[in-house]
Amino acid sequence: MAEAEDEESDLIVLGCRKGRDCGWEEDSSVPQKVAKGARCSVLVAKEEKRPNKIVCCLDHDSVSQASLEMINQMVTLHQAELAIVGLTDSKRLREEVDRKMNEILSYYTTQKIKAWVSVIDASFLDTFIMEAAEKGLIAVWIGKKSLLRKFFTQDHVEKLTTIAQSSVLILR
Repeated sequence: MAEAEDEESDLIVLGCRKGRDCGWEEDSSVPQKVAKGARCSVLVAKEEKRPNKIVCCLDHDSVSQASLEMINQMVTLHQAELAIVGLTDSKRLREEVDRKMNEILSYYTTQKIKAWVSVIDASFLDTFIMEAAEKGLIAVWIGKKSLLRKFFTQDHVEKLTTIAQSSVLILR
């Protein structure tokens, strides 16, 4: 993490054993510690196979352009389907979230990437992410301005990297 910070890296990529432990030989908690504590984005690569679906939980208010482009690159690299998920809660109007998510969809359409958009209630976020992580690569944007950061704590990041069967991309 210090090296990534010194070099002002955009992404740290870690490989680990797939499955529930996602460990390293000498310190099984390294992937979780890096995903939880790094200031830049982190890809914890678990699967040897290419994901056929990338599920992205994006903050509809302030997702960064760099994060959108990183997702674009992952979709292109893996030739995967893209699912974009927005988050709403009782304080936010679903129509506003739908509008913002459609703006993100428009970006990907312009990039010639086929994607679908859905909006879920914040109360279902944990369940949704864990189910999605079993099917394909999961990407979660939890940047400094992210609404998801409110619902998806650093402990959730550690839990996701530990129990997800697929690779996990934490976008910051």
